[in-house]
Amino acid sequence: PKFPQVSWYKKKRNFCSLYPSVSTMLGGWTKCCRIYTERKRWTKQYIMIWFAPSSYSNNKTWKIKIEFIAFDADDTLWENELYFQELEHKFCHLLRKYSPAPSVSEELFKTEIKNLHIYGYGLKGMLLCMIETICKVTNGEGDLNLVKEILRSGQELLQRPITLLDGVQEVISALHENYKLVLATKGDLFDQKRKISASGLQEYFAT
Repeated sequence: PKFPQVSWYKKKRNFCSLYPSVSTMLGGWTKCCRIYTERKRWTKQYIMIWFAPSSYSNNKTWKIKIEFIAFDADDTLWENELYFQELEHKFCHLLRKYSPAPSVSEELFKTEIKNLHIYGYGLKGMLLCMIETICKVTNGEGDLNLVKEILRSGQELLQRPITLLDGVQEVISALHENYKLVLATKGDLFDQKRKISASGLQEYFAT
């Protein structure tokens, strides 16, 4: 069957390409549209559409009815990565007298990858990795005020108001009239719940 083309515009984002793929899932059809963004940390965003196949028609083609549409949350519905990048920039600046910014950033990335299976995704895991990176970069002799400053910045970010991306409210509201919407996201449970609640979009998604 022919599937509709899916595109997504985001202000201030340069997209490399859009790769659609179709596979069988949950007894139906799934179309995954992966959007790759040109960022330092390669990010995937997904818009997943579940198709429920019915019986064959007389011309041997599938009759397809779209029942569910699932959205990622961070950087698909609201800004997120931009704030993480700002926090990392500040982190590198704080450690400038111990090591150049590119080296600090590389060490932080290595630490995040090493601890990913323990902390998972999210800001709290990033903060723990930043504290560990401070110990490495300073050889354990860094000023404790560095840790204090990073924790303060992280706590501010955890309470930052949610900024929806352009057009999200209108799209979600329109789709909600005809489809069941699902929010599929990972990260720290409490932080993600806070974002969903603060976004004003919670009422549109199936529970």
